[in-house]
Amino acid sequence: MTMTITMTMTYDPWMMRAGGALGLLLAGCTGGPEGGPGGPSADFELASEADVTLVPVVHSIPLGLWFTPMALDIGDFDGDDATDLLVAGVEPGVGVTAAIYLGDGEGDFAPPQETGFTACSAFPVTGDIDGDGRTDVVALGCSSNLAVFTGQPDGTLAPWAVWPDAEYTPVSSSIIADFEGDGDSDLMTLRIPDSAYVDVALGNGGNGIWKVETTEIGDPTWSGFDPGGMAMGHFDGDRMLDAVLIEREHDLVSLMAVPPAGFAFPTELGVDIPPWSNRVADLDDDGFDDLVISSYTSPSVQVLVASGIGDFIPGEPYELAGFAPYDTALGDIDGDGQIDVAMVDDAVPQLRWFRGSGDGRLDDLETVALPAAAIRIHAARIDDDDIDDLVTATFDDDSITLVLSNG
Repeated sequence: MTMTITMTMTYDPWMMRAGGALGLLLAGCTGGPEGGPGGPSADFELASEADVTLVPVVHSIPLGLWFTPMALDIGDFDGDDATDLLVAGVEPGVGVTAAIYLGDGEGDFAPPQETGFTACSAFPVTGDIDGDGRTDVVALGCSSNLAVFTGQPDGTLAPWAVWPDAEYTPVSSSIIADFEGDGDSDLMTLRIPDSAYVDVALGNGGNGIWKVETTEIGDPTWSGFDPGGMAMGHFDGDRMLDAVLIEREHDLVSLMAVPPAGFAFPTELGVDIPPWSNRVADLDDDGFDDLVISSYTSPSVQVLVASGIGDFIPGEPYELAGFAPYDTALGDIDGDGQIDVAMVDDAVPQLRWFRGSGDGRLDDLETVALPAAAIRIHAARIDDDDIDDLVTATFDDDSITLVLSNG
C-alpha cells in the first residue's frame, strides 16, 4: 500500500520527532521532562490492559559503536532498495558522528561502518533531498547553518556542495519532502530565533535549490504558542503539503499551504490530551492524512481525522495503563492494509501497538517485550514479506531491537 509518512527532526535535546514516505517525522532525541504517567480521566476511552503476546521474531543487533548513541533513523543510504539503520551520537574529544548499518533486505544487517557525517547536532533528519534514490542526512551545522550530506553507493555520506551557506538557527524541526508536488524534494524548517518561522527551500531537481520562502507564524510572547516540532501531510484537496506545529504539553496548530511556498494563518486544534508527539498518516483510507497524538505525561493516544477541507474531527482518547508513550510510529504491522500505531516507553521495556480499524479507530492493544526500554521507534520493511516491521532504539541494552512482523 502507499502510505504518507512524515519525518520530523528536532535539534533541541528535549524535543523528539517525527513519524514516513513523504518525509517523517521525522526525528527522535533522548532527553525528556521529568514526571511519569498521569492519572485516568473521565474523558478517556479505556483500552483493555495489554497482554504480552507471542511475536514472530524479536531480534537484537549489538551496537558495537565507538561513540555514545543518541538518535536512530532509517533509510536506504546506499540505494539498494533495502532498509538501512543510521545511529548518530557523540564521540568524546571528537564531536558528533554517526554509523550506518547496511541492511540486506532479509532482516540482517552488516556491522556498523563510519559515515563521514559531522555536524553540531546528533539528531539528524533523513530523506532523499537530491533525488538520486539514496537517503540523505540533514542536521544543524556548526556555523549557524545546516549540514547537508548525501548518501553514497557504499553507504557513506558526503557533504552536498550545492547547498547554500544560509543561516539556519535556532532550528527546532526539519522535514525533507515534496512540498508543492512537482516531483522535486524540498526542505521545510521550523526556526524560532524570536518569532516562529517556517522556511521552505524549494528544490531544483536534485541540483540545488531555487529559493527559500519564509512564513512568520508569530511571536510566542504574543501568541502564547511556542512550537518545538513540526509534521506535514496532505490535509485538504490540493497537492501541497500542509503543516502541524506542536508545543509539548500545550497544543497543536495547523497551517494550510498556500502558493507558491507559504502557509495560511495558524488554527489551534485544541486536543484533549497534553501532546507529546504527533505522527501523520491516512488512517481511514480517504486520501487525506490524519493525526495521531500521543501524551507522555497523561499516557494516552488520540486520533484526529482530517475532514478534507483543512480541519480535523477528534476521536476519544485511548488511555494507556502503566505505559507512557515516548515515541510513536505508524505502519501496517499486521499486513491487513490498515495503518497501525506502535509505541515505546523510555522507562518500560515494552513495545505496545494498536491495530488500526481502517476508519480512524484503534483496536486490540497488544504488547511485545523488549530487552530494554526504548527511546525511538520506526516502522519499515526490514525483511521480504511486504509487511511493516518495527525498529527500536534499545540503547540501554547497547542494542537496536527489531520486531519482525508476520501479520
